[in-house]
Amino acid sequence: MYRRCRALIYSIFLTTTLSADEKVSLQLQWLHQFQFAGYYMAKEKGFYHDVGLDVSIKEYVHGLDVVEEVLSTRVDFGVGRTSIYIDRSEGKDVVALAAIFQTSPMVLLGLASSDLQLGVGLEGKTIMVTAEARSSVPLMTMIKANGGDPQMMTQLPHSFDLEDLITKKTDLMASYISNEPFRLESRGIDYVVFDPKDSGFDFYDDLLFTSGEQIRTKHLQTRAFKEASLKGWQYAFDNMGETVDLILHKYNTQERSAAELLYEAKALKRLAYYETKQIGVMTAKKSQRISDAYRVMGLVTRPIDMDVFLHYECGHLLTPEDELWVKEHRAVGYAGFASRLPYEGFGKDGSYVGIINEYIGLIETKTGLGLQPRKVKDHAEVVKLGREGKIEMIGGTFPKGEEQDFVPSEVFRRTKVIFVGRGDQDYVEKIDHVRSKKLGLIDKARYSSELRKRHPEITFFEIKSIGKGLEDVADGSLDLLLAPIDIVTDTMARMGLHELKVVGKSEVETEQRFYIHKDRPMLLKIVNKAIAYIDESERDAIEKKWFTQKYVERVDYTSLWISLAVFVSLGLLLLYRQRWLTRYNEELLAKQKELAANNEEFSALINTSPQGLFIFEHECCVDINKAAISIFALKDKAAALGKEPYAFFSPRSHVLVREHIEQHSDEPYEAFSAKDDRPLLIQGRNIETSKRAIRIVSIVDLTKVKEQERIISEQSKMVSLGEMITNISHHWRQPLAVIGMEANSILADIDLDTIEIEQLRLDVSEIARQTQQLSSSIVDFGYLVNDDLKSGTFDLTHSIEKVLSMQSSKLAASGIAVQKELEEGLLVNSYERALLQVFVNLIDNACDALMKIDVHERVLLIKAVRDGDKVIVRIRDSGGGIDKSLLDKLFEPYTTTKHKRAGTGMGLYFVYKTVMEKLEGEINAKNVLFHDSEKQYEGAEITVIVGIDERVQRPKEGIEDEI
Repeated sequence: MYRRCRALIYSIFLTTTLSADEKVSLQLQWLHQFQFAGYYMAKEKGFYHDVGLDVSIKEYVHGLDVVEEVLSTRVDFGVGRTSIYIDRSEGKDVVALAAIFQTSPMVLLGLASSDLQLGVGLEGKTIMVTAEARSSVPLMTMIKANGGDPQMMTQLPHSFDLEDLITKKTDLMASYISNEPFRLESRGIDYVVFDPKDSGFDFYDDLLFTSGEQIRTKHLQTRAFKEASLKGWQYAFDNMGETVDLILHKYNTQERSAAELLYEAKALKRLAYYETKQIGVMTAKKSQRISDAYRVMGLVTRPIDMDVFLHYECGHLLTPEDELWVKEHRAVGYAGFASRLPYEGFGKDGSYVGIINEYIGLIETKTGLGLQPRKVKDHAEVVKLGREGKIEMIGGTFPKGEEQDFVPSEVFRRTKVIFVGRGDQDYVEKIDHVRSKKLGLIDKARYSSELRKRHPEITFFEIKSIGKGLEDVADGSLDLLLAPIDIVTDTMARMGLHELKVVGKSEVETEQRFYIHKDRPMLLKIVNKAIAYIDESERDAIEKKWFTQKYVERVDYTSLWISLAVFVSLGLLLLYRQRWLTRYNEELLAKQKELAANNEEFSALINTSPQGLFIFEHECCVDINKAAISIFALKDKAAALGKEPYAFFSPRSHVLVREHIEQHSDEPYEAFSAKDDRPLLIQGRNIETSKRAIRIVSIVDLTKVKEQERIISEQSKMVSLGEMITNISHHWRQPLAVIGMEANSILADIDLDTIEIEQLRLDVSEIARQTQQLSSSIVDFGYLVNDDLKSGTFDLTHSIEKVLSMQSSKLAASGIAVQKELEEGLLVNSYERALLQVFVNLIDNACDALMKIDVHERVLLIKAVRDGDKVIVRIRDSGGGIDKSLLDKLFEPYTTTKHKRAGTGMGLYFVYKTVMEKLEGEINAKNVLFHDSEKQYEGAEITVIVGIDERVQRPKEGIEDEI
């Protein structure tokens, strides 16, 4: 009676009540489509429910590592590629359950018009594959097997945009045979397919997998999930029309058509039943071939134990080799001790009973082995019988150092080692707290050795048996005894030692293993497999059976009253807890209402923002405001939710968007919308709390800004054109004056009849020379204003001389003294016309500043030197410098150093954009003091830095900047 009450209390504290269906999660490796139809149908048709499972199916989000999700137990099962073979070789505890596709749907697609040939015919071509090298191994292996070299191809990051193939931005694209061909066919575009299986590389794909921990602790659940999933796949392929209809109405996040889904279904069915009639089959032979292919590519470096990696079971645990051994060695001699209950013992009828016997029964059921128990009195007899070949296996524990001819199996049961003390003993939190007390340990027990090793500073008292140790605690010879909780509680009940109690737990456990004779390695392997497949529910059933079963005749009714008192106390405790939970739930409801109000206020706030706002979590859109819906011309908020950031932007912006996300950058940048390619200003910021990590992204439509900028640019060009015409008029005055003077001289000689042929020839030649100068200046100025910019290699020194020549008349008329320090041979590979426009603008600005001071102080200094792989050009004027309030924002739009009526404030802004963006150089400004041989000047200095032509040999080191 006492034992039953004690067991019931033990059960209340150590067990949890499960709902009708256990909650299980499955992580997909991509977005919802027919590729995962079997799991949808298993859920919707009730196949999971029939085996007691409540399954949640999680769609892929960008950047998620499915293997990590499974190993971290955030999800129970995952769908992955054959790259999990690599994970297994790296020591990750992944286990393959089934291969839904017997050969991979991943192929290389190209346009028929590109005339592509597999092998060496692909060298020099561009190929678009995912950045993750593991995923593209079958494709690269196929190319190498056909004589090609993937290293001779240009690999591009995958844009997942079929238009890149159609417009020939890439020659080949990694695609799914079940998806992209449909879209090409629907547009009437001929294509060519390179399929790895045609070259002998029929890799599995869409592998259902889990963790070794899941199998070890929840084997029955794993088996149920696997069988129900495969049943769902069978139904999906047998009822494709019904399945497509379900996906359209419930799982169609990609907004695919019925025709597209049906095309995918038919293609995937061929792959699922490729060379087999059974869904989900995996074999060790084919798996080894896949592993070998990865090894050749250098991705698998350690061998994979396929017996452990492949989960053969739907009721079939052993390999053919294992089964043959069991068939030949079905009867196994097993040593059992006579009286070690509840672990093991023999009943009056001679039958072997106990906890260990229950585990033996599970092993026999799972493997087909037949274990024949033989009663032994001690371990010495076990060793003797083992040497005689009469005993092959023993269960429980072996005293450390006495195993001799036996090898331990994996642990099949663990038990906490606890402290037992008298009723007045305080609770023991750590063994260090009671080191001064008399502590008893059972002699030769393995956990005793472990405790001595961990605490060499403590003197333990050796006890021959648990019964003797409990008596010593009861009479005060020992303060505390450390022993396994299960056998301690049983022994206390049998001996009636009710004044003792459990007062704490230690940091160690007892481990029970089977010990297999060293001559039976196959038996050890089979037993270890069976242990790995013992489910947690099977373990619980054994514990409950042996801690509620009466096998001791002695009953202590006194303890019943103690048990009843415990039950009453427990009832009061539960009643108090229920009242506390009710009050807590009321407070929680109030908080939820407050939170809902705050959410409404927040939603109203972001919806009034003129900027578009996105909120992303795990690179998945979870909220969007009205302004963003308008900017991207979306139907409603639902059209954005669940999508990646890349779905909203043009493919040409994807790399830039990805960089800012991966670097957690909060710098603003310009991108283009996916729908109409309109320019957008983007800025994101990461926000992390204890529970969430989100990224808030603001969007500003730059369409109106760009148009306004274009208008201002045109206005600035008109101003520049006016200045150019002024420069031309200055440049033409002297040649025109000379031409007029020579013409008048000729006319005078004609009128006076004093003309001489030789003088006439000289005068006409001078007119021709001056005319040629006018023509040349027109060409130079025309070249400067032409918008057709082309890059090339040119001498920067000659370009500066050309600008000064065009400006020479204006400079001379303004009384500006020009000083030059130009290094020869400054070859630059860039846009010469753009650079000329920059220098013209800068020199014009300098002239405007110099016109404000005395004519005798007007100095313009231009210096150009090479510095490493760059050319530095400095333009200085003696105009007194730039106002300090303007200096920091000199290159910003609408900032001008001139009178408001004389400047637009955009000239230097366009100079800045030209240097930074078009020429990929640098530009900066500062005020400086400088001097020549006569006096010192104060003025502004503009520095322009551009790169030299890399094909030009670099000069020797030692060039010094004298400015």
